[in-house]
Amino acid sequence: MNQTTANPFGTYYDDKNKVHVDSINRVFDENKQSFEYMVGYLERHDILCENEFYVLFEGGVLCKKGRSGVKTSDYLKESVKPINIKNYYGSRTEG
Repeated sequence: MNQTTANPFGTYYDDKNKVHVDSINRVFDENKQSFEYMVGYLERHDILCENEFYVLFEGGVLCKKGRSGVKTSDYLKESVKPINIKNYYGSRTEG
């Protein structure tokens, strides 16, 4: 039996795939993946939504954030812009 997880973002319309994403069919933890895995995943999949705890990818895949360093308190500081997971991994591969 395929068990689904509730989408923490609520129902989200995926424009690219023309579907409503209201449940999650796969969850993975950023802390348990290698840097290479995350870079490769971001190259192949679009981010639909993101907050300080989760990233929702196309196809109903949810990533639990950990390594990217975004904290709830970052959203409360005007001088600190929260770190986007794609920017975090992208900036580590440049230059």
